[in-house]
Amino acid sequence: MLPVEQRGQWPWTSPSWLMQPKLRAAWYDPTESLLHAGDLADTKTGRNNYAAYLGWLQENKAAQKEARFERTSKGWVIGSGQFKRDLIEEHRELRTGGAVTAEALAEGRELRWEEELRRRLNRIKRRAEDLAAESKSAPWKVATAAALKQKTTVTNRWPGEHLNLGNLYEVSRKVNAWQRGPETKMARRLGYTPPQSLTPAPFCSPRLC
Repeated sequence: MLPVEQRGQWPWTSPSWLMQPKLRAAWYDPTESLLHAGDLADTKTGRNNYAAYLGWLQENKAAQKEARFERTSKGWVIGSGQFKRDLIEEHRELRTGGAVTAEALAEGRELRWEEELRRRLNRIKRRAEDLAAESKSAPWKVATAAALKQKTTVTNRWPGEHLNLGNLYEVSRKVNAWQRGPETKMARRLGYTPPQSLTPAPFCSPRLC
C-alpha cells in the first residue's frame, strides 16, 4: 500500500511508532526489532538503518540483495567524518577501561530486571521457586513476562531463562497471545496496562466518500 521508504508514515503499522518516537504507545518497545535488524540503536541513525533493512528484505531476488550488499559494504564504516572520529575514540576508551564500565552497566541492567521480577512475584503471591516448578505455559508466568516487557527493556531471552518459559521465540509467541486477551485481574495485580486497540479508519470508495 506504501513504498518501503514511506512505511514509517502509515499509522496502522509498528514502523510508524518506531520511526516517530513521539507517537509511541506506552507499552511499545522497539528493542527486539532493532536488535534483529543488526543490533541497531534507538536513534535517528539506527531507525533510518532499520528502514533500509526493510527495503533490503523487500528485494526478493538474490542478485538485487547481493548488489545492495556490495554497495553498502565499502569502507570500514559508513557515516560522516565526525561519526568515524567518535567511533575511534569510543574504541580507545573501551581498550583503556571502558569495557569494565560496559560490563558494569550490563550487570546493573540485569539487577534491575531481577528486582522488577521480585516485585511482581510479590504482587501475585508467588515465589521464585514456583518459576521452575510450574509449566512453561503457566498463565501467571506469561502474564509476568508481559508486565516485565512493558515496564523494562528486558529481551525475550531473559524471561525465557529466568521465568522458565522456553526459548525467546516461545516467549514472544506466548506473550503476544496473552496480550491479545489479557486476564483483567492478573493484569491489574501485575501493574500491566492493556494497550488501546487501534481501529483503522473505515474504507470507502471515491463514490461513497
